[in-house]
Amino acid sequence: MWTEIYGLAGSTLATLGRKNLFLIVKVETNAVVVRPLETAVDRRIPRKEIEGAYDELRLRGTMTLAQIRSFSEMNPVYVAAMLSQILGVTYVNKPKIQLSVLVNR
Repeated sequence: MWTEIYGLAGSTLATLGRKNLFLIVKVETNAVVVRPLETAVDRRIPRKEIEGAYDELRLRGTMTLAQIRSFSEMNPVYVAAMLSQILGVTYVNKPKIQLSVLVNR
């Protein structure tokens, strides 16, 4: 999974709900640095927050943005957007943002 996150470096993604654009500035061994285009202020998201949310997603099969917040209190929208880029992960926006994953991956 982290290999796929590394592949996002330099990409511009959109948050799943409001479609706010952000840049994946760099992917480090222990964190991802994102830059929302609206504020241009870098945010560092620890790897453990992203991996914790992904592990829980794989365990549950589905996960809402509110549930992702329990792993990444300050950056759940960015974590959700990154996770949605991983092979086998899909999402819906309505009635609420929810990610799903193929369990056999």
